[in-house]
Amino acid sequence: MSEAGEAAAVAEQAEAGGAEVDLAGQVGAGEAEEDAAGQGRFEEGETGALAGTGEDELLGFVQVDFVEVRVELPSTNPVVVLEEVDPPKRRLKIPVGQAEGVAIAYAARRIPTPRPLTHELFVSALEAFGLSLEHVRVTEVHKTSFSAELVLSGPWGTRTLACRPSDGIALALRQQLGAPIVVAPEVLDEAGELPPGH
Repeated sequence: MSEAGEAAAVAEQAEAGGAEVDLAGQVGAGEAEEDAAGQGRFEEGETGALAGTGEDELLGFVQVDFVEVRVELPSTNPVVVLEEVDPPKRRLKIPVGQAEGVAIAYAARRIPTPRPLTHELFVSALEAFGLSLEHVRVTEVHKTSFSAELVLSGPWGTRTLACRPSDGIALALRQQLGAPIVVAPEVLDEAGELPPGH
């Protein structure tokens, strides 16, 4: 079944019942708004340590962990949930599209695919050319649209590429040891949610 077909199946399941559908062990559903212009085994909550990354590149950013990708009914749009590593552990919910939800769910669970998905191909290309994904950073938010960047390193030094957050997160999760995900403080200030009881 294609990625779109799998996503559609989960969307139907989401519409049929429950208050919330956890996509961490399934595939994505729904179509969501996302910034189109700039945008070993991995266990939940592990997105790579900051040690060994360019510390200058990380100054001013807040490290977060990947929590899950899920559908919160009555919406059928998947969201990626990230959480601050340190207190107050605010959560950031980023809307993503159907195919992106599928890719992130697969990456988080290391689900094998019969043929390489786009993000798997990109990771293979990075490795073939001696490049490393140092970290992914979420840089801006405008209403429900987020922007992000990939920070890559290689023989020629460090380069930054604009990307969608969904692509950056999928690539971070596809790294063998996981790549750190960081968020600009102003993004968390505007869109972060405190855990219940705070």
